[in-house]
Amino acid sequence: MKKTWMLLLGIVLVSLALAGAFVEKKAKLGSNVTLNCTLMLPDGTVYYTTAESGPFQATLGDGTLISGFEEAVLGMQVGDSKTITVPPEKAYGLYRSDLVGVISRDQLPEGLQPELGKRVQTELLDGTQATAVITEITEATVTLDANNPLAGQTLIFDIELVAIGGSSISTGANQMIPGWMIVISSVATAGFVFFNSRKGRRLTPVRSSSSFRRPHR
Repeated sequence: MKKTWMLLLGIVLVSLALAGAFVEKKAKLGSNVTLNCTLMLPDGTVYYTTAESGPFQATLGDGTLISGFEEAVLGMQVGDSKTITVPPEKAYGLYRSDLVGVISRDQLPEGLQPELGKRVQTELLDGTQATAVITEITEATVTLDANNPLAGQTLIFDIELVAIGGSSISTGANQMIPGWMIVISSVATAGFVFFNSRKGRRLTPVRSSSSFRRPHR
């Protein structure tokens, strides 16, 4: 009987642990998350979508995501989705005219042929290296813009949280197994084990006699 109760207790504790892992887990700082997202501009232009490249992974709090996007993901659970609007201040910053400069053609790296939209490495006034885009070309000069292409833009994101660490959306159902189902299933299993253990101990009564009698003819 003692072993049976220990088995029942173990099943219930494991079920509660599983339920907590599946139900209570939310994205927080330090979480490794897998996301689907679509980035749109205010005019409806789709700038980027994971429908083409597949979900991407990130670690919340490590500085790789823009602040407005990361704030939206914090607190989400697997399977959650939302649409957010992020102002420039929480995206790629305001457009800075001081990051635009004009250089003479002979200042370009040797052998580089300038083309509109081409990216080149340049050095800013503070000495840091940056990637700039060629935005204008004349016979004598080239204009370089080191602003992020999305600087000054208000961004719209459709976000879906696919996974946190190892927990993810169930295949086909597109949602997680509810924790209460895990608990009920485990408790039912425990009840079945307990019932059968009791049943196995039950004895069937047998009539007995202190002597044998010959049958009547």
